[in-house]
Amino acid sequence: MKFDLLKASLAGLIILNSFLPQLANAALINLDRDNFIDNYQLVNPTGGAIGEGLVDSYALATGHSETVGNMILDPDANIRWSSKNWSSHLPGFELGISWSNYGSDDSFTFGFTRAITAFGFDMYGTAADFEIRLFNNNTAIDTLSFNHTSGLSFMGLSSGLAFNRIEIEELVKNNSNQYYGSFVMSQLDNPTSVPEPAPLILFALAIFSLGASRLKRTG
Repeated sequence: MKFDLLKASLAGLIILNSFLPQLANAALINLDRDNFIDNYQLVNPTGGAIGEGLVDSYALATGHSETVGNMILDPDANIRWSSKNWSSHLPGFELGISWSNYGSDDSFTFGFTRAITAFGFDMYGTAADFEIRLFNNNTAIDTLSFNHTSGLSFMGLSSGLAFNRIEIEELVKNNSNQYYGSFVMSQLDNPTSVPEPAPLILFALAIFSLGASRLKRTG
């Protein structure tokens, strides 16, 4: 009897361990702007209203870091970028990336003055594949990828763990032009809630608790 209960408890632990890392690092990408905005309490990190672009223009510079509201535009030292009304497809001023000293590259890094759990933006340009890496200071949280289709698209990202830096790397460097704008993020004082445990995790916890309780009574 003890052996069966022990096996059940161990099975519960195995299920639990297999799901907890995924739950902890459960970063998700949503390419539907309306759905993303409807599902999270979001604000414009630059201080404007949802849907507005950057309010200030910045001259083209290499590796220039700029804090705009609660968002930090912090590229690699070799990335050249500026902010102005590059395209009529995005409202206000948008972030435009020119090139890097290592060649054409539309990669960029977004930082935040405090940790958040959701971030999104509109992107306009030619099709490209990107890898996204989330960090909280120097702690890596998750790595994901998304495809930007040609023209106007949206990329929204939410995470079960708070982050304060996103590295967006173009996987195939080319001469395509990419423009970022209409940023949204979770509110600093009311971040997106962490997803609740899946039913299977709760079931594993119940098995483990039951087994541990019976072992204690029969021990």
